[in-house]
Amino acid sequence: MKRTRSIKISLIATLISVTAGMLALGSPARATSDGYPWTLRTAASASSLMGVTYGNGTFVAVGDSVVMVSNDGITWQSATPAAASGWRDVTYGPSGFVAVAASGTTRVMTSPDGITWTGRSVPSTNTWMSVTYGGGQYVTVGSSAPATEQVMTSPDGVTWTARTSAAALIWDEVAYGAGVYVAGAGSFSDTGQGTMYSSDGITWIRGAHPVMKGVGALTYGNGKFVGMSMGGGGYVISSADCITWTTRASGFGSQWFGLVYGNGVYVAVTPSGTTATGNPAATVWSGWATPAATQWRSVAYGEGLFVAVGDNTTNQIMTTGTYSPQTVSWSPTNTNVDMLHSPLTPDALASRTPSDGGAISYSVSSAGTTGCSVNASTGVLTFAGSGTCQVSAVAAAVSEAYASGSTTRSFVITRVPQTVSWSPTNTAVTGSSGTITPSSTATRSGDGVLSYEVSSAGVTGCTVDSSTGVITYTTPGTCTVQANASQTATYEAGSASVSFTITAPVASGGSTSSSSSSSSSSSSPGGGALQVITEVRPALGSVRGGNHVAIIGYGFAGATSVTVGGKTAVFTVVNDAHVDVTIPEGDGVGPADVAVVLTPARGRAFAPGGYVYTSLTSTTATSVQPGSDVATATSSTSASLLPRRPLVSISGARANITPPLGAMSTVVQKKSGSKWTTVRRLNAASSLSLAPGTYRVLSKMKSGSSTQREFSIRPAIV
Repeated sequence: MKRTRSIKISLIATLISVTAGMLALGSPARATSDGYPWTLRTAASASSLMGVTYGNGTFVAVGDSVVMVSNDGITWQSATPAAASGWRDVTYGPSGFVAVAASGTTRVMTSPDGITWTGRSVPSTNTWMSVTYGGGQYVTVGSSAPATEQVMTSPDGVTWTARTSAAALIWDEVAYGAGVYVAGAGSFSDTGQGTMYSSDGITWIRGAHPVMKGVGALTYGNGKFVGMSMGGGGYVISSADCITWTTRASGFGSQWFGLVYGNGVYVAVTPSGTTATGNPAATVWSGWATPAATQWRSVAYGEGLFVAVGDNTTNQIMTTGTYSPQTVSWSPTNTNVDMLHSPLTPDALASRTPSDGGAISYSVSSAGTTGCSVNASTGVLTFAGSGTCQVSAVAAAVSEAYASGSTTRSFVITRVPQTVSWSPTNTAVTGSSGTITPSSTATRSGDGVLSYEVSSAGVTGCTVDSSTGVITYTTPGTCTVQANASQTATYEAGSASVSFTITAPVASGGSTSSSSSSSSSSSSPGGGALQVITEVRPALGSVRGGNHVAIIGYGFAGATSVTVGGKTAVFTVVNDAHVDVTIPEGDGVGPADVAVVLTPARGRAFAPGGYVYTSLTSTTATSVQPGSDVATATSSTSASLLPRRPLVSISGARANITPPLGAMSTVVQKKSGSKWTTVRRLNAASSLSLAPGTYRVLSKMKSGSSTQREFSIRPAIV
């Protein structure tokens, strides 16, 4: 049944104080004479209690080697603490309850529900007096020096980090509000009292020095921090910015040890047996007797109740009275939507039982990664990112009648799939090297940034401009390019792939130039492939140079120069398909690029690694026949023609390898037991540094057959 008696208290900053023998109430207008009726409750055991908090529908109280819990503040049960420590304070945050101790081997313990507790290791065994949660972390302060061990922070109550306080004072209280942590020192001396504040819990700044004989109680509410003195004079301090504090004398020399803000009022408790007559807003105070002369230490607010606990083995719990519960129901069905549904109107609104309960409002309890917000009265949800947004529907407490009730619903927000479309028409081109500008660029259904990347170059050596999609290739074959649309807040990433088939141009005489490593081509500046090198024969020779080779291909008429390894060579153009060249001296052993340079308008024909410089003589091994496991020593490393099988010459640990004419692919494999393992794929004549062992060069020919040579690299003789 709803209680008809109400308490006429303004929601402007007010204060109720509970003393060992009296309780006082203050408000801008004088409060009713009866005030809040406090009622003693039966504790779960004959144990003193030092701290109390409310969270997740549960009151939790702690003391020396004791924990008590209650779902309504009235009926209490015992819970087993993690250790028999001197537990002084407890708070609640997203990771659950966290309690701190002033003594004992275990100084911090955590619990998800107030029943099951786990001790946690901490970097300092300080005399931890107070703990709070805010700004994504738990923060506790201690009263023992040194300053480097007087503050600890933790994101989850499990892992703790020591922080340095602003000064080595006796820090007894800490509170959080408006993005700031504030701690109060509890010394009676003028030099030992004061405050400090921090925006992150890590770096602390000494605050002003309010005259109050030590901070015995501290809380945040109604837009400001309020503190009560623990020494004589009954001072009250208040600040909206943590920097400038206002101090007033209440007129009572009480020691205030507990303070909380809830339901539009401040409530303070004290063990000294005195009363108060003022508050930070200079309002009128009223007092009355409490049910028992207990040394009240802490007070909490939840479920429409103020719950105070005291340092006594009997009469150690009292509440402001009994409030009937409210049940909130909320069952929207549109809780799984994508980003395009913002703003989202739930298809059902919340309701509460009883029908004359408090007004329902909506609030975000966890935004996650969604950046969500909710209209407090309509429940309409807006979001800026994907993830899970948790929204609570809360029925407000009705004074002296109903406790607040709530329920939470999770809204799962997903990104929208993003489709990438790309359909260029020029995916089949002819050329030996050059560029391809796709006839169309990619499009996407979302707002992702488009970019291009090569997903498979094959033998083409292709690259792509990430922003324009223009492709550059060096050898005929297939180049696959992927168009990507990046992930955004609204859309998932998307992609589409297109394969470009590049066919070598037809040479004079009607044959098609080889796409193997023994041929290459270049495009003219205009884009068409006009000249091709199909063979260099012989394709290797002494690094001293001077030997004569034939460059075979087409488009050579009008050649202006020939270079081998970047050095100009003496040459004679025999005809459009044949150039005789005298090889210049090389810079060292290994492959060298061959180029036939035409006019600037026509460009050049280019064979990367088309010629291999070898040492003057081979001292370890050279070309071998199929079936031989060990190479045979020889004194010559030159070849008269481009080989019909792989050609190998060895100098020390370096193998100079030329693929055969007409090879489609060539690999170098190393023998391990009875198996061959590929160690390198070749696109042209190459010089490789190899470890000692048995190797073979295996080439697959255009005819479909294969040819190979085996050779060995022997350890150097020291």
